[in-house]
Amino acid sequence: MKKKKISKALLKYMKYFLIVIVLGISLVAIFVTKYIKQNNIIEDTSNFQRQLKYNYSEKFPNTYIYDDKGQLLSYDTEKPYLDYIKLKDVPQLYKTALIDTENKNFFTEKGVSVKGIVKAGVSVFQSKILKKQVELVGGSTIDQQLVKNFYFSTNDKDKTIDRKFKEIIMSYTMNQHFTKNDILEKYINIVYYNENAIGTNSISEIYFGKKLSELTDRSPQTIAKIAYLSGLNQNPTAYNLYTHPKAANERKDIVLGILLANKKIDKKEYNSAKKISIEKLAQPRFSFTQKIAENKQKYRGYINVINSESKDYINGNDAKQAIKIYSYFNKAQQDKAQSIVDNNTTYQDNEQQLAASITRDNNILVASVAGRSNSKDYLDRANQNTRSSGSSMKPIIDYAPLFDKTNLPTNTTFSSSRFPYDANSYADNYGGYTYGNVTLNTALQLSLNTPVLRFFTQYLNVDTIKNTLENMDIHAQKTYDITNTLGVNVSTLNQASAYRTLANLGKYTPVKSIQRITANDKEIYNVTANQTSKTIYNPSSAYVTLRLMEGTTQSNMSAPQAALQLTGYAVKTGSVAYDQRVFGYDVPGGSDSWTAATTKHFTASVWTGYDKPNQAGHWINDNTDTAQYVVKDLISQFSNGSDTSQWAQPNNVKTIYDAGVNSQFAITGAPSQPKLNKTVNIDISSIDNNPLKVIKSLNEIPKTTYNYSKSDYKEILNATSNKSDSDAYNEIKELLPAEGKFTGNIDDNTIDKLKSLKIIK
Repeated sequence: MKKKKISKALLKYMKYFLIVIVLGISLVAIFVTKYIKQNNIIEDTSNFQRQLKYNYSEKFPNTYIYDDKGQLLSYDTEKPYLDYIKLKDVPQLYKTALIDTENKNFFTEKGVSVKGIVKAGVSVFQSKILKKQVELVGGSTIDQQLVKNFYFSTNDKDKTIDRKFKEIIMSYTMNQHFTKNDILEKYINIVYYNENAIGTNSISEIYFGKKLSELTDRSPQTIAKIAYLSGLNQNPTAYNLYTHPKAANERKDIVLGILLANKKIDKKEYNSAKKISIEKLAQPRFSFTQKIAENKQKYRGYINVINSESKDYINGNDAKQAIKIYSYFNKAQQDKAQSIVDNNTTYQDNEQQLAASITRDNNILVASVAGRSNSKDYLDRANQNTRSSGSSMKPIIDYAPLFDKTNLPTNTTFSSSRFPYDANSYADNYGGYTYGNVTLNTALQLSLNTPVLRFFTQYLNVDTIKNTLENMDIHAQKTYDITNTLGVNVSTLNQASAYRTLANLGKYTPVKSIQRITANDKEIYNVTANQTSKTIYNPSSAYVTLRLMEGTTQSNMSAPQAALQLTGYAVKTGSVAYDQRVFGYDVPGGSDSWTAATTKHFTASVWTGYDKPNQAGHWINDNTDTAQYVVKDLISQFSNGSDTSQWAQPNNVKTIYDAGVNSQFAITGAPSQPKLNKTVNIDISSIDNNPLKVIKSLNEIPKTTYNYSKSDYKEILNATSNKSDSDAYNEIKELLPAEGKFTGNIDDNTIDKLKSLKIIK
């Protein structure tokens, strides 16, 4: 009876106890739920997981440029350096040492270690409350450290109980959505180190000159490095080997002891690695970023081209991520080009500057020399487009377009006498020399000006210059006029690209300095999928122009110092004379000197001059041929071993006189007669009450192309010759069709001329 009463009483108490437990759990659950809502834990957890999965590198945006061998060339050193490493590339010994040192139960725990939290709490209580001299124990798992380092501030003032609770919940939920390998990989890449580096792969490169992925052997030095790096995360500042070498070595030895105890290294490896002072394995401090700074100065020409080209492929969203640009930059080739520039012995003084661009097949940039090494500045002369090319662009904007528009044979002659622009200005050849009537090939090889102006005004117009250049992505000037037939503002890169178009028999492809680009390791550009080209010149026009250029290196022509014993080798020089108003007297030289040269596979453009050309003495003397010598050396060195034979002669090009570099050619099938019965829309309002000026310009067009039924050229001329401008304007309006349209015998060149005068649309 007594036992029965005790049992009933026990059951009664147990019932109340269970009710209390359930109520307690319910209250805790309500409290936790309310706490989670009030502290935005669900939102933080969701944001954290999304960023960790999709936008990891957005936390550390930067642009990294690599050379053709995958070596880092440049990045923004004002931002932290992050060289992300995949877990498969992490040495096994490092993974083992990291887990054994920081969180040996990492792979079995679900993001939180209850035992670790209790031990950490006890150590804090003993130290802070009981004032005992005990070592503080960290209770955070690798998972919690990832949450803290990636999502929260690491400042001591931000380390609160509330945030610790968030870390625990977010670490636990992270384990429900990510594998342990995913978490470990992110953790290895997330820790911030004092040398402005993010992740172990990065700090290893900064400290030791080798990435973590390269520490794969079992030498004592490598084991010592891995032991140090494995223990560094506990306190990157306290164990910085530059500022705290003693503490760094002590930490290294602790990790070595753990590896030995866990039989991951043997006693011999332990003793050998322990003897090594870790700071003696390190590079000099800041040498990593100093090397990047040196690259930016030394290779600024090529890097600037990369940055400019990359803008075409990187959109706004991609720019917020870690961008990796894998370029065609080859250090050995760039240094070879720089050495050729620096070692030339024909400079007038140390202030004379020189820039060069070299391209090869598919218009791939081989080298970009921004200046002589003695300058030690950041000016990028290779890509500046503020200096006139002089005659060096004539083959691009004058000769090749001429052969495209006409079938004039190269032995066609034009006068080399003074050419009047108008009543007040004129153009001469170099030195004011005249040579009578000269053939097209002689005009090019002697670099004469006036024959070019004559055939240009007869067959071409300024829109030819604009359209030709802009079709090759050259936009150096907003407007052009007749004087630009003798030179345009371009860079050496522009010129090399244009001459590569000639060498490719008229087919243009954009300059390429980049092979591929990734954003957050996702490829957003690959050169193999973006091969574009377009025809600028007919192959026959390009071929004939190249053949004429081969004669410039003869001893009595314009580029004798650039001569090489190559069959297919085309060269053109250019110089820019001073306006007499600059110095008030004639000077024995010009402000700029250029030489461009090409073979089938390599092209080089060289400019030389002074950064302050209008300063007395800062001219390139007429007898200074530095640009020619440098082009010669560049082509000789870079084309060595490549095919330098003659370009293949198109079927519609006939040799009418075979004399080597002085041969004469004719293009068959090209337009020579006017294309009749063209209908044009005439805009009379464009005459602007000044028809005499227009008619004077029209007079430059051969009269044989005109046979108008209602507005005959001679009738207009006669109607306006003795009248005021306003009367002449009305006279022309009466002669022209009311509807503003006219069909007559008018050729394409005349149409181009009328368009340039804005008489027709």
